[in-house]
Amino acid sequence: GQVEKARDIIERKLEPGLKFRPVHSLEELNALAAKWRSHFNATAVHSRHGKTRTDIWLKITAEQLKKAPSVEVCRELAVAAPELRKVTPKLRVSFRGTEFDVSTVPGVLVGEKLMITRNPWRSDVAQVVLTGEDGHETFFLVEEVRKNEFGFAEGAAVFGESYKALPETPAQMAAKETEALVTGTDNAADAAAARKAKALPFGGRLDPYKHIDDTTLPAYMPKRGQASDVRGPR
Repeated sequence: GQVEKARDIIERKLEPGLKFRPVHSLEELNALAAKWRSHFNATAVHSRHGKTRTDIWLKITAEQLKKAPSVEVCRELAVAAPELRKVTPKLRVSFRGTEFDVSTVPGVLVGEKLMITRNPWRSDVAQVVLTGEDGHETFFLVEEVRKNEFGFAEGAAVFGESYKALPETPAQMAAKETEALVTGTDNAADAAAARKAKALPFGGRLDPYKHIDDTTLPAYMPKRGQASDVRGPR
């Protein structure tokens, strides 16, 4: 809505004057627009807060102000298409010479390929292009895997001090649910114990030959044959 309102202000405040002062090039139009913008923002009082837009803009802090990247990067972003990258067993992807952690991407699977593109505001973040159930594309931000001087990921477990596991993927969670169903347990320890004890799957309720007992076979007439001429040793 704010974007549409800004466009409306330009159409009502700037463009009518072009009837009396025509411009003859894009450069001339941009120069006029810049001059008009500076004047409007410094003098027009906004109805919501009772101050000019410039007065409010000057309150922004350095942490809040995210400046656009260079012109070269903007041009590249305008024409660059997302690229397919394969998910490694560590739930990472390699993009533009850097590894990114995709363990938090919804539904991520080892070995699948994700569409990756650059983030225009941060070089240490990439964007995963996801398609929702409604068919619309959304961007999911993934962080760079920062590494120490030895090439290990910062925050990784240190041998002899700690251990860590990657987040479970949907495939791993489905495998656990299947294991619980087969063993009739509700936790990993009990499921492992049932496996070790070689407990019958499904508590022995599954009879793989039940279909044989439930089938009534036709009664066949015996076939007439020939007597064998094979004789035992004398």
